[in-house]
Amino acid sequence: MRLQQKNIVFHLKALGVSDEAWRRLAVDGAAEILSVFRRGITIAPLNDHNGRPIFVSCPGEGLLPEHVVVTKKDCEAILAHGRPGDTVFFTKRHRFRMEMPSLSASAQTIDESLKLLEQFVPSNGMTGLNIPCGEVLDDAWEWSEVFRCDWDKLPSWETEERRSVLLQRLIGRGHGSTPAGDDMLVGAMAYIAVNEKALAHKTFFNTIRALESKFPVLTTSTSEVYLHWALHRVFSSDIIRLMEGIMSGDRRKIERNIDALLRHGATSGLDTLVGIILIIRNSQKYCLNVLFGQRSLLSL
Repeated sequence: MRLQQKNIVFHLKALGVSDEAWRRLAVDGAAEILSVFRRGITIAPLNDHNGRPIFVSCPGEGLLPEHVVVTKKDCEAILAHGRPGDTVFFTKRHRFRMEMPSLSASAQTIDESLKLLEQFVPSNGMTGLNIPCGEVLDDAWEWSEVFRCDWDKLPSWETEERRSVLLQRLIGRGHGSTPAGDDMLVGAMAYIAVNEKALAHKTFFNTIRALESKFPVLTTSTSEVYLHWALHRVFSSDIIRLMEGIMSGDRRKIERNIDALLRHGATSGLDTLVGIILIIRNSQKYCLNVLFGQRSLLSL
């Protein structure tokens, strides 16, 4: 009986281990199970128990920054019988890297990609903040200033302090293992990371990076993983492929990876997509206004 066993040891075959997880797992790959979910588990390496949780799943679930991919047979066994506190050992095989490439694209290509993204976000769709997408994408949304690009062109102590205050209210906001506010920020950082011409490379990232020491009290341990690695240009495979589609204007690639992203969690994929749209809209709006002189930088 399970109740009579205090601890079970699982020996798993790792088909692939992300660079970030590889460095944290000991030579023998020993770790403790933290949580068991529908599609995988999270673990804490025995040699690094206070670090961020590592996700373990079978192939086909998308790749995450700190991730171990195991065989379908092993995954089914651990989902059926594994519990928090059990021990897992991995045979480590291939390493993979989840770093976002730097790409460039014309304003027209990005604008066309943006229109396609917007088709997948219904205005009445509910984000993880329990606020409809249409309201979040409206300029009047209370946290829309976080994504403003004019602040990044004319940075000052006041503007960055204002963004820092707003970020501390947005980080960790929402329910679930990855709160909606964090998912939106990860989406925004993905676009900034891939687009070598994007604004906010320094100020947006630096303001969030300055808050990293507060992540443990602001948000969940799982979400902390995504925010931490986003600051280092490391993202999930679905987000990376979507960004590549956006920058190339590849309609089929965009649609395919939006579908994959929207399958993330209850609303995590949708929230990430909303964050991507917010930052692209602001970037495009800023560039057009500067190009045609329709408004001053401070009027956006």
